[in-house]
This record gives sequence, C-alpha cells and structure tokens, in this order.
Amino acid sequence: MRTAILYLSLFFIQCLAQAQTPHPWEAGGGIGVGAYNGDLHQTQSSLGFLETKLSVSAHLRRNLSNHFAARLGLLYTKLSGHDHQFPTRAFAFTSPLLQGSLQGEIYPFGLYKPSKRANEQLSKTRRRAAPFVALGVGLVYISPKNDWNKANNYGGISLDRIHADLIAAKKSAVTIPMGAGIRFRANNQFTLGLEGFLQYALSDYLDGVSIAGNPAKNDWFYTAQVTMSYSFGEPRKPHRSRGDSPSNPEDKIATADSDDDGVTDDKDDCLDLQGPRSLLGCPDADRDGIPDKNDLCPNDDGLPALSGCPDRDADGIADKDDNCPDEKGVLAYRGCPPVDRDKDSVADAEDLCPDMSGQL
Repeated sequence: MRTAILYLSLFFIQCLAQAQTPHPWEAGGGIGVGAYNGDLHQTQSSLGFLETKLSVSAHLRRNLSNHFAARLGLLYTKLSGHDHQFPTRAFAFTSPLLQGSLQGEIYPFGLYKPSKRANEQLSKTRRRAAPFVALGVGLVYISPKNDWNKANNYGGISLDRIHADLIAAKKSAVTIPMGAGIRFRANNQFTLGLEGFLQYALSDYLDGVSIAGNPAKNDWFYTAQVTMSYSFGEPRKPHRSRGDSPSNPEDKIATADSDDDGVTDDKDDCLDLQGPRSLLGCPDADRDGIPDKNDLCPNDDGLPALSGCPDRDADGIADKDDNCPDEKGVLAYRGCPPVDRDKDSVADAEDLCPDMSGQL
C-alpha cells in the first residue's frame, strides 16, 4: 500500500513539468468480463476464468501530459467460485463487487503526435494506437453469500473455523489494480480501447472464506474490457504579461492553425486539410506541384498546362482525353495520328474500315 502511494505521488510530481495535451479531460466507460481467483476458484490452472461474469465501468481521466494520465474509475462486476479443487469440502460463493479506484497511466509513445510547429510541442492529432501500462489503488465493496456445504457436514471443516470467518469477514477491501492496454484513435476526440487488469486485494475475504480455506494467500480478481473515451476541455494557458499577449483579435487570428500543418489560417487556402507552405497549406497527393483542389488528375503526376494530368506522348492532349496516348496525334482526331486513308475524318487507329469511307 505504501509503495503504491509513493509511486502515485512521484508520478503526479513528474507530470507537472510535462507539456499539456490539446484536450486535458476524458470521460468514458467500458464493458467486458470479470473473474475471481482465491480460496474457492475452480482449479489451480484455470485462474478462475471458468466463472467469468459481466463487468461494466465508467472513468474520468485527466491527461497530465502526453505520456502520463490519472484516471478515476468505477467498476461493477460479480464474483463467484466453486470448490471443485476440494470436492469433499465443496464450498461455493457469489458476491457483487463495486470498486472505486485512482490509477496512474503511462503512455511510452505518447497520446499525441509531435507538432510540426516550432512554438508547440504537440499537435492536435492523436496517435493511431497508444499502448499504456497502469498502476493504482482502489477500494472495493463486496457482500459474499456463501454455501458452506451444510448438507454434507460442512465438508469436514471445523465449525469453529467457519464461525471465525463469519466474524472476521469484511464488506470492503483495499485493492492494487495493475494493468495494460492499448487505445485506438477513432478521431481526435474519440478513442476505442482494449485493456486488462489484475486486481490484488489486501484481504482474503473477497469470497468470505479465509480461515476455513487458505489464510496464507490473499484473493485476486481480474477484468478485461473494451473501452470508449471522449476527450474535452482546453489546456490551461500559460500566464502572459500585458506586453506578451496579442494586442487585438487580428493578431490571434494570424497565429491560429486549424489543421496544424505549419501554415497559419490567414495564409492557408485549405483550413481543414494539411498541406505544404509552398501550396498555401493545400494537399498534393501526386506531388506534381499542383494542389489537389485544382488538379483534374490528383493521383497522377501531371503538367500544369493540362491541369495536373499526364501526357505520355507529349502531343498536348491529356492521356485521359487521348485515344492514342502512346502516339502523337492531333485534337481533331482525339489524340491519334492524322492518318485517314479513306478521308472520312476518322483516324485509321480508330477506324474499323480504314479503306472505306463511313460515319461514326
């Protein structure tokens, strides 16, 4: 417990000096499964996963920096176990579990991409995938209902031991959540994630059994969930003196960059699309120097004189309009050579009857 508190304290202190994210707050939830491991789990090898139950959660996250976050969580699931490991004893239990927790999350590769702008550390674009590890402290409420196998003389277990458990059992316990996961970008404010947690309890009474079971080992439970988060809020702005702050709204507009491409909005012809400064912030997919918005062939490297379309035979007719793109031709013959033996104004290259005059 002291180790966890020390870890969280150092974690928060370190985060104070880090760069802020575009959206410091996130809220969301998750759904998945929960399972128990303790005195009454199935077998030594199953780790309790044979009795998984539905789990649901809600969370509020504070992004302290690009690499660190703090999360308040609320989790609900059910625990159950049956004493198949000791068929003679054959105890069983079920219990609801409600947990509140505070966790620190570490994102080794960051939540957001680095900014291309010299005066900013982070862009507004999330990474497509952001793995993380987490450690925290929690408090659970449980209310186990036990089947002591009374019909079979309590499985040969002394009533004194069972009574001792009934007296000592608690409705709450401190837990240490330890987990890892990965979050995927849906857009710059929504993320979907996968995560799993091992939850070590500082108690042997999640199942209501200790002295009548194995008092030498505390109980555990596990969760695996699919999560969703929505980010919101604006980062805290650093304090500026009067001399440092923009003197009028036009100055603020001049420094804005909506698409984070390094071209300020007052000079950007494509405010919502990233592009190079040389094209006034507009994209150029085929890199022919003609912005996509003016390029009739945006995916083919072309010529400015042909609105960005290629011309393989260099006859001045774009390939898309040229019926003979590999032979120089003239416009009157739709890009084909002016060879017309039957003089019917249909080039021989396209004429099914090149020696007999006809019509198209």
